[in-house]
Amino acid sequence: MYCLPEVLGFKEKLLYGAVGAAGWLGLTYIFYHDFLPGFISMLPFIYFFFRWIRKSLHEKQIQRIRREFQELIQLLSGAFRTGHSAENAMQEASEQLSMMEGETAYMVQVMQTMLTKMSLGEPAEQVWLSFADACEIEEVKEFAKAFALAKRSGASMPFILQKIASQLVLKVQTQSQIETMLAGKKLEQKIMNLMPVGILLYLSVTSPQLLSVMYETTTGKMIMTVCLFIYITAYLLSERITRLE
Repeated sequence: MYCLPEVLGFKEKLLYGAVGAAGWLGLTYIFYHDFLPGFISMLPFIYFFFRWIRKSLHEKQIQRIRREFQELIQLLSGAFRTGHSAENAMQEASEQLSMMEGETAYMVQVMQTMLTKMSLGEPAEQVWLSFADACEIEEVKEFAKAFALAKRSGASMPFILQKIASQLVLKVQTQSQIETMLAGKKLEQKIMNLMPVGILLYLSVTSPQLLSVMYETTTGKMIMTVCLFIYITAYLLSERITRLE
């Protein structure tokens, strides 16, 4: 019911598959001057390429949902401060979030599902706890627990929501600052990742005799295979180091 949308639809799979296949064929041609190794290793590469793309898109999806959730909490806090009940506050916040993010936004769809379940008699706190159980975002789990505790204990809902909203804003701002600090390093990383391939391509075009032994002998092909493996490993390590968890 609260499942995240699939990040790779049919069209996206075709697009990324074509880009990945073309990139892999180009890379293997640079290292071997032959398309055959690329075709032979195409299927395993595409498999791992799709796993990497899906993970990257999923991380961006989670960040977008975190931002939507932060906006939702702020809207809920404002609705509670004006004296709305939990149900009315959620309805108002859902409508405002829909105008801000669009009706197809994930948190808007979630709120509509919650409101439907509440109209059938399910308590607001139980609806939030059910969503938290199905959600992998830690902030949602923390909020659901605080919301349920406040409802059961009669604590000040606006105060609790304001505290949670402040913490979310601080976390998002911190992540944004870290991203800004890493932006220059990520650019350097991309340049360094492209340099070995660029140098190899340049030499193979301008001075083919220098690399002919690497392309025409068995020993040379083995060395190029090791170099390709080292290059891919270094690329993946650099991506992991600069990824913001």
